[in-house]
Amino acid sequence: MSVPPAGRPGPDYDVVVVGAGSIGQLTALMLANKGHRVAVLDKQPAPYPLPRAVGISGEGMRLLQIAGLSNVMDEVIERIPPEAGHGVWLAADGTEIFRHPIPNSDEGAGWPGFAGFSQPDLERILEDRLAGHPGVDLRRGQLVTSVSQDADRALVTARAFNTQLPSAASAGTETLTARLVLGCDGANSVVREFMDTSVEDLGFSFDWLVVDVQSNDGRVWDPPFAQIVDPARPATAVCGGAPGRRRFEFMRLPGEPIEELNRADTAWKLLARWNLDADNSTLLRHAVYAFCGQWATSWHHGRLILAGDAAHLMPPFLAQGFNSGVRDVAALAWRADLVLSNRAPLDIFASYTSERLPHVRQIIEEAVQIGRMLCITDPGEAAERDQLMLAARDHPEIVPPPPTWRLGPGLGAHDDPGAGVLGIQAIVEHDGRTGLFDDVFGGGRFVMLSRAGDPRGVLGEFAAHAWGLLGGVTATFGSGGDTTDVGQAYARWFTELDADLIVLRPDFNVLATARQIQDADRLITNLAEALQLSDPP
Repeated sequence: MSVPPAGRPGPDYDVVVVGAGSIGQLTALMLANKGHRVAVLDKQPAPYPLPRAVGISGEGMRLLQIAGLSNVMDEVIERIPPEAGHGVWLAADGTEIFRHPIPNSDEGAGWPGFAGFSQPDLERILEDRLAGHPGVDLRRGQLVTSVSQDADRALVTARAFNTQLPSAASAGTETLTARLVLGCDGANSVVREFMDTSVEDLGFSFDWLVVDVQSNDGRVWDPPFAQIVDPARPATAVCGGAPGRRRFEFMRLPGEPIEELNRADTAWKLLARWNLDADNSTLLRHAVYAFCGQWATSWHHGRLILAGDAAHLMPPFLAQGFNSGVRDVAALAWRADLVLSNRAPLDIFASYTSERLPHVRQIIEEAVQIGRMLCITDPGEAAERDQLMLAARDHPEIVPPPPTWRLGPGLGAHDDPGAGVLGIQAIVEHDGRTGLFDDVFGGGRFVMLSRAGDPRGVLGEFAAHAWGLLGGVTATFGSGGDTTDVGQAYARWFTELDADLIVLRPDFNVLATARQIQDADRLITNLAEALQLSDPP
């Protein structure tokens, strides 16, 4: 912790995380694993037991890996068989009018490109890890009422929360102090209210009934992902995160009362199309949500930082809401570690917003575009859309490739076409150990990859010292290298990027590439200057 002014007590914690959902839990675990003292506050007395997010990307699984959860992944992940790795758009009569692949290759993050998962099961595991972690003070049943900050610390005031009388007068109020406060407290974020930020809205909003059902007859859902573009009732059906479980989403029609839509008997009527009823299935949950596209204009304000739904909301049509929150955690954790260890100033969180916000906005805009196509209720407009989809199905060459999601301007050189995109993880052998790269070298670190010798040999004194401050690691491939590329995934990646040197960030994205390893000194020097690195006192 930093040294407080004379006569003033130091902060109670390094970090206070507000919100103990999966994003808050992961953030707290990542920072506590780095040796920081973390308090986690949530108004609910226990983790929410019902499903919410049901899709996790390979990138998300990689973050769970470096958080130390590899040994429990099979408890929460429902892998999609490669032969079923596609999604479809179905017309009102059930005709398949379009098909798109679902990434399921392990080459990329080292995990399946996409899978179903059980958020309640994941949060139960994370809760157990936090409750038993010596660096974590998990405080449930605490409602945060105000957040403030000064030059040295942030202050979080909370009171006991009565779920039966949520508006009860303040009692047992306590103020905690910390060097950082992380708002992982969802769409109605209290932390965001006390920040200098605003919320932008794309103006896309539709109410949908979300239904989770568990079939009890052993059926296998194929395809795993389906969009039903029926103008009489647009719907979505996706894997539910566990064998036999299915997530259905039904659009609220114009003029339809929400209270009539959000009923168990209404859910069963809508599920009858899939031959689901109370005799062969269990209704796990039904709730109405407003699908929208929003983001906070700034995700940091001094010592206050946002992540997850507190920073952005998106329609579920790309299954990227939870996964975008996971990317926030990955980008936030290493920056917070540098600040808390006094190796970098608070200013580095400016690049957290400038990089993550354009990335999220791109995904939200794509999800909204898909939503606008799906939410058509006019039969004539729907028929025109279906014809366009059929043309794309029959002539795939006219379909443009999906856009690459890329970080906005920040730490990396934006004129480097390889920078700002997701890096890969594959099987390597190094120093007698074989496994996924992050398991062999340690995850969540800065990495230099080279196929043309050891780039550390070209670092000048300043860059070499900076690389040490960052705890960076280096892997060299090819003749005379210290690392074996077991499946040749890295060889293919070097060729694809036309590079001999790749510098990776702890959040798995590419910082920079170079055709010659002699550029390593310039790249690491630029990074050190952008981060304003310094030796801790």
